[in-house]
Amino acid sequence: MTKYIEDNLAGISGQLQDWVSGGKPQYIIEELSLELLTADLRPSRFNYLKTLLEEGFTASFSRFAEMGVLTYELTNLVAHCQPIFEQYNFSESNEEDRQMYYAITAAVDEYLRSA
Repeated sequence: MTKYIEDNLAGISGQLQDWVSGGKPQYIIEELSLELLTADLRPSRFNYLKTLLEEGFTASFSRFAEMGVLTYELTNLVAHCQPIFEQYNFSESNEEDRQMYYAITAAVDEYLRSA
């Protein structure tokens, strides 16, 4: 994790210097920096699957929530759907892709049938 943070900070250090020397207020610099540093973490696969499960598989979502295993099952689903996320290069620019949605929905259905 430390290496990841250090690498990301090194990647925006030039931009930081430009903002500071350009006189941008600190709160703007912090906001812009966080936006850049977290860009590769968005969108959240976990949140994507949570919404999909909640909207498309309501009974399973409710059952997992009632049993207290929703986070556990969503984490398993992220791992189960990882190849599809990679195949479609999941990102903010394509998170609305219908083909990816259908592929992930099928994988979630498969996962739930085997559970």
